[in-house]
Amino acid sequence: MQALDTVILNSLKDQLYAEIAAQRPQAILLVPVCLACGIGLYFSLMFEPRLFYGVCVLGLSLLTIVFSKGGMRFVFIGVMIFALGFVAAQIRTHVSYTPILSKKMDFKVVEGRIAAIEMLDKGARLTLSEVSIEGLGLDETPRKIRLKLWKSDGLGVGQRVRGLAALNPPSPPVIPRGFDFQRYMYFRGIGAVGFMYGPPTVIDDDQVLRMGGWIERVRQIIGARIDAALDAPQMGLARAFMIGQRTSIEDDDMAAIRASGLAHMLAISGLHVGLFSGAVFFVMRFAMAMFPAFALRFPIKKYAAVGAMVAALFYMLIAGATIPTQRAMISVAVVFCAILLDRSPISLRVVAFAAFWVLVFFPESLMSASFQMSFAAVTALVGFYDWSRPLWSEWARQAGMVKKAGLYFVGVASTTVIATVSTAPLTLFHFQALPIYGLLANIICVPLLAFYVMPLAILAFVLMPFGMEGIALSLMEAGLSVIIWLAHFVAGIEGAVLHVPAFELWAMVCFVFACISVIVLRGRFRVILVSAFGVLTLVNFQWIQYDVMVSSKTDLIALDAKEAQLIVSDARRSRFKRENWQLVMGFEGEDVTIFPKDGEMRGEDYVLSCDIIGCRYETSGRKFSYLKEFDISAFHDECLWADVIIAMDVYDQPCDAQYVVNRRESKYHRVHAFSVHDDGIVMQRVDDFRGIRPWVQTP
Repeated sequence: MQALDTVILNSLKDQLYAEIAAQRPQAILLVPVCLACGIGLYFSLMFEPRLFYGVCVLGLSLLTIVFSKGGMRFVFIGVMIFALGFVAAQIRTHVSYTPILSKKMDFKVVEGRIAAIEMLDKGARLTLSEVSIEGLGLDETPRKIRLKLWKSDGLGVGQRVRGLAALNPPSPPVIPRGFDFQRYMYFRGIGAVGFMYGPPTVIDDDQVLRMGGWIERVRQIIGARIDAALDAPQMGLARAFMIGQRTSIEDDDMAAIRASGLAHMLAISGLHVGLFSGAVFFVMRFAMAMFPAFALRFPIKKYAAVGAMVAALFYMLIAGATIPTQRAMISVAVVFCAILLDRSPISLRVVAFAAFWVLVFFPESLMSASFQMSFAAVTALVGFYDWSRPLWSEWARQAGMVKKAGLYFVGVASTTVIATVSTAPLTLFHFQALPIYGLLANIICVPLLAFYVMPLAILAFVLMPFGMEGIALSLMEAGLSVIIWLAHFVAGIEGAVLHVPAFELWAMVCFVFACISVIVLRGRFRVILVSAFGVLTLVNFQWIQYDVMVSSKTDLIALDAKEAQLIVSDARRSRFKRENWQLVMGFEGEDVTIFPKDGEMRGEDYVLSCDIIGCRYETSGRKFSYLKEFDISAFHDECLWADVIIAMDVYDQPCDAQYVVNRRESKYHRVHAFSVHDDGIVMQRVDDFRGIRPWVQTP
């Protein structure tokens, strides 16, 4: 019997090692996955771990690799890469450290050097470095701050300015487990945001710039040239395509672009860098091929690849060198390096290398929607075209000019469909909205961008040193007008956007791992893990139900009464927060219903009644009370009636209600969200999911 058990165990062990060995050809594709898991673990913690622990795990995994054999070495390599991701995130957090403003500050003298200027639809936004703030010591002063002002005339990158400003800490999430703007700003070195009360005074106009400052100065000059040649709204779109500044696009145009599925065209990423460098590559190669003696003696394809890489680097810097742009630059560089080495430039290995590079140096990008969606789209596209390459090649060999044109449009449509489908779950998870008619807009706008707008943008860059960029920009204006018109047309179609409530994070994580297993794994591991993660996706999937939302100052209340609109206490306060709440709750449009000042509202499953002191809200048998005015007797009455009391003031009195949220408690724990279930009320607070991290500012 014991011998039989030993035989079975040895057989299972051999099968396990065989399955592990089957993954070795795909091992390079698993590297960024393991790295991302380590980074994800770091950002999910509720405390800041000591670097010592991560380094110890990394060192131990290296030792186990040295002394292990066979399939287990493969496993320990994965553990080592996992630990590398964890340590990389720790180091990046330490290197990016900046103090975050602890409280609101009004009428403070602020001084700093202009690191960047962004033109807005109304006014401008300055990023200041080398900052000093009245009343703050050096250890409390952020490395950078960002300020809005009405006019930026006469201001330039590199100038040192002084002015009177109002400052706030960067905003925390507006919903539990929502996008953390404080974390986003922390990794950009920005610890305070606000506005200036008037134009700042320039106290140092020498504009002594470092490399980054010179680049920003060039971007400012290019932006001014665009402004001089074009009018709104085409000017805003040209700025987005050429220098990566979307802030000049008008609000209604931006809303239409999002609703029509064209928002990806505004983020300078793989599409733009690829089009820019690809155009340079083909033009250079064509120009060199015009001289047969030169073309026959030298590898003009490789020369063109080097020139295209230089062009991509230039475009990345001019577009702001954001993380998506750097990611695209890495991918493009790998493609052209493959050409230099006579290797296939299109493969999942290229995608894996780019992901590894970005995650090692910018681990925080893993948490961004742009990283997740761009790599999801690229991975799906490369996988599809790699699989279908023989079919496309056969069709192209047998096709004439008309059929080749048809194949091109089929390719554009296929690319749009694959990119849309592959990113749809992530789009719904992050934005709770999905453009339904994106194919209609993209099938026209992507070729227009590729063959008209971007070539003219390149021509404008070439002509700028000679002051002749207006020729190219005036021609580009027609293409930009078509994009804007089509965006509004598609966005105006009834049902253009699908809105859904938010859903749970773990369902999304399991779904992503199921997709990765399909693409990367081989053999029985693929079947087992795809099945397991598929089941876990279904088990964890559920819509997030928030019935009542309370702002961090208890001055804005939102109710999901299961009707067509959101009911809010005030339509003028905290518009950004309110719009985000609408998205999370799955509401369309911007229309909201306001609490009655003195009266009653009824629906199928709710009653809302208000008077001068406060409001009472009943839904599904649960009772909420909102006290707008300070009244001790009213507070005691509501404690006997309500399950939840939301008070604008602080009542240090005993209360029988299940939850009492006042201004002080809400300010400390941020936004509160209440969900009504059959078995009771569940409360979630923003800070319950943030922990104590360097980017978390405590009131």
